[in-house]
Amino acid sequence: MRRFYLENAPVNDMARIGGDEARHIEKVLRLGSGDGLELFDASGCVYLAAIESLGRGKVVARICSRGPGVAETGAQIVLCQAVVKSQKMDLIIEKCTELGATAFQPFFAQRSVPRWDADRAARRVQHWQAVARAALKQSGARRLPCVAPVVGFSAMLAQPFADCCRVMLWEGERAAGLREVLAGASGRGIAFLVGPEGGFTDDEVDQARQRGFQVAGLGERILRAETAAITVTALAACAFGVIGG
Repeated sequence: MRRFYLENAPVNDMARIGGDEARHIEKVLRLGSGDGLELFDASGCVYLAAIESLGRGKVVARICSRGPGVAETGAQIVLCQAVVKSQKMDLIIEKCTELGATAFQPFFAQRSVPRWDADRAARRVQHWQAVARAALKQSGARRLPCVAPVVGFSAMLAQPFADCCRVMLWEGERAAGLREVLAGASGRGIAFLVGPEGGFTDDEVDQARQRGFQVAGLGERILRAETAAITVTALAACAFGVIGG
């Protein structure tokens, strides 16, 4: 059964779907009255519904049942990603959502190539939220990750990241490896800092250490920013039991 994102909770067992989701139901899939839908919302609730009416960019569906969906670990996997070029950022959001990231905190690092004003940054966040919703639909996961507004490096470091082990990935670190860090974080959440294409500067590494972040390496290989983000999310998801059985 096709899955669709529900922005607002049902009222009197009636769900109302608009925007791109409604257009996809009506114009692309050409579903009609009586056809079944699986709906999910940002909190992870899942609903089975049947279409009552559709037209003019709106779909109304009657809730037939509420299901718990697939149980997921409560562990937080937060990806703090330095802004990279558009297609790479989309890939990071998509794949890390599929793998179980619970939140994204984009930020501008010193070597970030894209530099946007506030309006364009806000539009990019809206776009990434749509990318995350599409990835959630495809993967069958329940929990829609939050995509936070883009901030500067210092503001990102100041985030509380409650109950999370905080880790900066840096290619210059040889003493501490990610495997050891993940072993110490089992059962807790983890917040990763992943740099831009040019990596973090020495000054940024020093700032992160002063803020209490552990600095860890990924071994001898130098990974692209998008590869590093997807890799650490997958490793954390395995460590916390989100994927891997």
